[in-house]
Amino acid sequence: QLYYFADKNSTSPKGVIDLAYYSIRRLPKENHFELHPTLLDLRKKDPVVYLLMAPDFKTRFEWTEVLSKLTADMHKRVFGVSLEELMRRQFTDKTQKIPAFLNQIINALSTHLETEGIFRIPGSAKDIMLYQDQINSGASIDFSSIDPHTI
Repeated sequence: QLYYFADKNSTSPKGVIDLAYYSIRRLPKENHFELHPTLLDLRKKDPVVYLLMAPDFKTRFEWTEVLSKLTADMHKRVFGVSLEELMRRQFTDKTQKIPAFLNQIINALSTHLETEGIFRIPGSAKDIMLYQDQINSGASIDFSSIDPHTI
């Protein structure tokens, strides 16, 4: 989330922009740029476009680089995102009833149905967090080599 202020002397934010629904558009003016709604946010009746201005070109470049990375990373996230949102992102195959990554997990677990305590015995918390981070970053994971309790 990005908090914005009325001016540089303000101490409380005027509002908050949920970066998960925006992309960066650099404008021809030296220090201007926009936060433009993505397809995911265009479902709203009146999507808002934010016009922002940096103090100079160098600062605009720095800000837009950071914001571009943040917004790109957010569009890949899987964990902490609603099921509805995940399905909206899945533009390639509308016949799927569950998110693609979940289908991969189900297929991987189906090869371990005889594993004792598969849903009762927890996997390594460290490994689970590692795989969640990898999935959130958009990395491809070979679930066949992962302990089924961790999947």
